[in-house]
Amino acid sequence: MTRTFESGPARREATYLAFAIVGYSGSGKTKSALRIADGMRRVKPGPTFVVDTNLRRSLHHADVHQFQAVHLTPPFDPDSFGAAFQHCIAKGAARIIVDSFSDEHEGDGGVLEWHEAEIERMAKGDPQKALKVSRAAWKAPKDAHKRLRLWMWQQPIDWILCYRAKDKQDENQKPLGMQPIGGADVIFDLLFSVLLPPRGDGKPVWKQYDGQNLTHAERQLTKMPGWFETTFAQHPQLNEDIGEQLARWAAGGDVAAPSSSATPSRPASESARASFVDRFDACSTPDAFKALAAEMRAGWSEIPKAERERVVDAEERAKERIKRALAEEQEEIRRKEAAEKQ
Repeated sequence: MTRTFESGPARREATYLAFAIVGYSGSGKTKSALRIADGMRRVKPGPTFVVDTNLRRSLHHADVHQFQAVHLTPPFDPDSFGAAFQHCIAKGAARIIVDSFSDEHEGDGGVLEWHEAEIERMAKGDPQKALKVSRAAWKAPKDAHKRLRLWMWQQPIDWILCYRAKDKQDENQKPLGMQPIGGADVIFDLLFSVLLPPRGDGKPVWKQYDGQNLTHAERQLTKMPGWFETTFAQHPQLNEDIGEQLARWAAGGDVAAPSSSATPSRPASESARASFVDRFDACSTPDAFKALAAEMRAGWSEIPKAERERVVDAEERAKERIKRALAEEQEEIRRKEAAEKQ
């Protein structure tokens, strides 16, 4: 079968964010994630969901931040995380904070314990056989982890993943410094990651802390796209304004200064409505339209009533434009097929 392709001028379109906040206990991960999420809501309305594995500790912040809490208890296997995420999406989540995704790796019933259970099942208590089957015992937990990871990146939502950190060493006992507890494959997939030092109060480190330069491994962890560097340089502490600027970029706009220094609970207003209108006007594929329409409906209650008509009109324009484009594409295919038969 011969495959056919189309090409055209590249144009940046709306996308979804996925990033990590890595730090020790008490470094400000939960608070920072909620502040960034509040800023994102200024541009992109819709509820924030927190999948909480930490004994309901996200509720400590409920008086200040608006979010829906999902309390995930053991076992912390990938399928359990996936079920929690599916619940959030079914309820209309615009973004999910996972606190802490480290439990999918080292928590009760997580990937590491699953591996040990597989060894026990396959070796049946034989120490010699346990050594031989250790590698094969990784298949089930790693396959489940991979399915979850790939599924997450197909969902039309933003992800804020919180990871616990610990000091690690390489195989030669060389210090790697602070590293996330969790699968490296997820970290590598993310748009960026920030590292919060002990007692960091939500202030990321980029070059050094406690008078010491970051290790090579730590510098690799704190990857940051160049177009975000100014944003984070202007705000030493993770906050709502960073969240707003990230959301503006994700909506297809520029990384500009925040519209105001509004409070975390500021309702979506002109910026949210304009974002949907602009994004529908820029929408050019059926998949992008479907995801954007779902996002709009999830955040419908936060769009002022006086502004909803313009959003609906923009949605209809996008639907008709994409419909026409698909019809023209099919007609072009038919013409080519007819020409080839002559």
